[in-house]
Amino acid sequence: MAEFTEEDRRLLARLSDEAAIRDVIARYSQGVDWMNWPQVEETFWPDAVADFGDMFRGDRAAFLPFVTQLEMAYTRRMHMFGLSRIAIDGATAQVNTPSVTHFRGVEGDQRTENFVYGRYLLKLEKRGGEWRMIHMHFMLNAFQSSHGPDEDEGPLNLGDHTAPDHPLARGVG
Repeated sequence: MAEFTEEDRRLLARLSDEAAIRDVIARYSQGVDWMNWPQVEETFWPDAVADFGDMFRGDRAAFLPFVTQLEMAYTRRMHMFGLSRIAIDGATAQVNTPSVTHFRGVEGDQRTENFVYGRYLLKLEKRGGEWRMIHMHFMLNAFQSSHGPDEDEGPLNLGDHTAPDHPLARGVG
């Protein structure tokens, strides 16, 4: 069996770091979708900041109640991230990832379907061998909204009321 070269070791370390960073992004996305707030909190360092423009700017301690209240208003939510471009420099990484977010609100017998198209610009730091976000910046590209009756038809399973105690949440996250 061939010996690993120094170049092989650097490549494996970079690939391992990139996989860990993608996992942070996936855990954030799924944590918000399933309203698993401890999981969301674990994706940020305590001194992290988030910037969603005039909608919200602040530290992790303020972001968690903000995002909890925001997401609790929806009966369905889905954060979908595209292919991330990751640039690692030592123990810091810059990540540029496009996103499409869907959320449904229901009032009475009417529903509102909202789609947010944007981009997350993230900075992550590796501390004690663990990657977490230190800065999250969201840029809005487009917003689309439609209204209609609160009814679904068809044979598919519905994605309502996702939460950590949902029977299908086992093993998610």
